Amino acid sequence: MSAVQPLIGRSIERKEDYRFLTGAGQYTDDIILPQQTYAWFLRSPHAHARLRSIDTSAARAAPGVLAVFTSKDLAGIGGLPCGWLIKSIDGSPMKEPKHPVLAEEKVRHVGDPLALVVAESLVQAKAAAALIEVDYEVLPVVVDTAMAAKSGTAVHDMAPDNVCYTWAIGDKAAVDAAFARADHITRLSIVNNRLIPNAIEPRAANASYSRADDSYTLYVTSQNPHVERLLMTAFVLGLPEHKVRVIAPDVGGGFGSKIYLYAEETALVWAARRVGRPIKWTAERHESFLTDAHGRDHVSIAELALDRGGKFLALRVHTTANLGAYLSTFASCIPTILYATLLAGQYATPAIYCEVQAVFTNTTPVDAYRGAGRPEAAYLLERTVELAARELHIDPAELRRRNFIRAFPYASPVGLSYDTGDYEATLNQVLDFADVKGFPARKAASAQRGLLRGIGYSCYIEACGIAPSNIAGALGARAGLFEAGEIRVHPTGKVTVFTGSHSHGQGHETTFAHNFPLDKLEPGLNENAFYDPANFTFPAGSYVCEVEVDPDTGAVRIDRFTASDDFGNVVNPMIVEGQVHGGLAQGIGQALLEGCVYNSDGQLLSGSYLDYAMPRAADLPAFRVETVKGTPCTHNPLGVKGCGEAGAIGSPAAVMNAILDALSPLGVTHFDMPATPYRVWQAIRAARR
Repeated sequence: MSAVQPLIGRSIERKEDYRFLTGAGQYTDDIILPQQTYAWFLRSPHAHARLRSIDTSAARAAPGVLAVFTSKDLAGIGGLPCGWLIKSIDGSPMKEPKHPVLAEEKVRHVGDPLALVVAESLVQAKAAAALIEVDYEVLPVVVDTAMAAKSGTAVHDMAPDNVCYTWAIGDKAAVDAAFARADHITRLSIVNNRLIPNAIEPRAANASYSRADDSYTLYVTSQNPHVERLLMTAFVLGLPEHKVRVIAPDVGGGFGSKIYLYAEETALVWAARRVGRPIKWTAERHESFLTDAHGRDHVSIAELALDRGGKFLALRVHTTANLGAYLSTFASCIPTILYATLLAGQYATPAIYCEVQAVFTNTTPVDAYRGAGRPEAAYLLERTVELAARELHIDPAELRRRNFIRAFPYASPVGLSYDTGDYEATLNQVLDFADVKGFPARKAASAQRGLLRGIGYSCYIEACGIAPSNIAGALGARAGLFEAGEIRVHPTGKVTVFTGSHSHGQGHETTFAHNFPLDKLEPGLNENAFYDPANFTFPAGSYVCEVEVDPDTGAVRIDRFTASDDFGNVVNPMIVEGQVHGGLAQGIGQALLEGCVYNSDGQLLSGSYLDYAMPRAADLPAFRVETVKGTPCTHNPLGVKGCGEAGAIGSPAAVMNAILDALSPLGVTHFDMPATPYRVWQAIRAARR
């Protein structure tokens, strides 16, 4: 292994960057096929309406139009599937209404597609779509997460109360008993704001059909082309999987929103055979806002029971999770398997009980967004712990330290088994590098300028690499979660590595390219392997944020942000640091700026960059990002843990805890993200009354 070992732990520059920086990348929209045609989707302007009739005659006769399709043309094909079955407390399966490729009897959110126009040019396709006449019967709308089950308006007939499932995990009796003997109970009502993913590259697809061998090729902006093909062929179009090739070229960001099977690419594959020519569609930015799966959107009540010494006795959580109008590909598992199982965090809490009610609303479907349930869990837990520390007048870092898990492996009361960890190490490092001891002097200096300074902590844990497949299957996964790889040694001495893992920003080309130990190869020039992890990996870390708040305007400035992470053995520190930086930017964006807003009619008010604030360079500090000498994962050969989502998981709570620390002298104890200047100013004004 001597030829390989020196590369592990070294900062190797990314191989991918040269072609990206010189404009030599190839994205889906760059691909133009022979006899290329173009698609445009007619979308609903209403959040909820019955389709009385659709007249496409004028559109079909428009210049350059090759075809116009509606749900009647697609009769007989399946709906878009959900890849994870969740059962309610009573054992009944979740309500799983059909998600049609094109709206059938009703439209259920603004942007719901109901017709596909194919033309010689995009301009012609758009013009023809404007000629389609739709007779809508507008229906009442439900958008509020907390009130969805009580609204009296049913998004789907099969779920008259809009409840998809009510699921629970943990020992309710043990939790109730712990609360009965608690010396102190901290209660917090909390909202995790809905986010709209915004990748640099919008979604796009280009589908073609070959009559020669009855096969299809789909170029698509996908983070997971294998899942894309499986779901599309087996569950929707009924095509043999080997007859469909899915190619995901360079992908300009995804953050989860490009994992799913969407209506647009499915419709294009189906239509390519009918048209007999390749069909291309690229989303415009307003379409991305309306149709890319959104993230988060939880309304929760958390209760933490403690003894008089500050030891955690039990945690009780009730969460209402918004699924939107339809079940997206992995939507059902995000607020359950990937959220509630992480509520132990880094703490040895003896008993936890969480109940999750998932509801349908007339909004864009909600699914995984960077972190996928883990940010929601970390935010709820770390805000609750911080509030408990203030109520008990215990230093927030000290309260966390008193409750850390210290013996491993550790079986949490919500179903996970942590193999390794050293939470004391990351906390000690971050307190040192953040110069917490110097905070009082910095606070005094801010006060002299009329500003309020606050410090906030967050100690997160993440579960990466959903595994093993047999356990995931028992929990509702409808597909295997293993990885596959192949190595070919060519006569020239070159080695080619094939992997089922798709790169969309993580630097796979760099990470997978180390000198292979040829002396360790078994006889033969090809080697295939499948890997099904024995368990999750559990990266963890501690973050410290310092902010200054202007009490007159509510403006918040992050002065410094320090992160200490345990990722096990680090393969390429430079890539790890870049991934953490990106995650921190997204988490800070949620904490300070981003928030999806619908009005009572289901219209998306934050449907463009004029109304949805993304973090920019000026909104972010110079991060200090460090890793400790990690606790290697015990069940994979490299001892590595995931790093790509850590920053987005740990940072929102650190930022909000810092802001609320700054405002604590005014009596402000809580308000929800995003902490925009207006919202901060409102909280200050309310506290002064």
